[in-house]
Amino acid sequence: MAAKHVVESSGNRFPSRIKRSDNRAISVAGTLIFDDQTQANMFLAQTEQRLAVFIKGTSLVQSGYYESLLIDVPSLRFTEHPIPIGGPGEIEVSFKADAKYNTGSATAIQYTLQCGKAGF
Repeated sequence: MAAKHVVESSGNRFPSRIKRSDNRAISVAGTLIFDDQTQANMFLAQTEQRLAVFIKGTSLVQSGYYESLLIDVPSLRFTEHPIPIGGPGEIEVSFKADAKYNTGSATAIQYTLQCGKAGF
């Protein structure tokens, strides 16, 4: 997927717009631990679902808040998973998935970084 540059008719030598020939592809990979069989069944059925990863810092910053990072994928669809998934106790599996464009949030993936420092 190569970007296509468009030159304005006014003679501007810089591209005025970048047109893509295809949608952006966002791939996600990781390991999941399922709480119950319902989550495992959703995984196996390729159900599109939300993935939210929240990472919080360990120390307070100046204003009394923790620094944090939220990675939000509103529509995640699994593409690869091992079969069969089974065994006693917690079920842990590796996965690969694609983030699909979500019309409700108008995003495929969103990163929110929060830093509560009053100054640097």
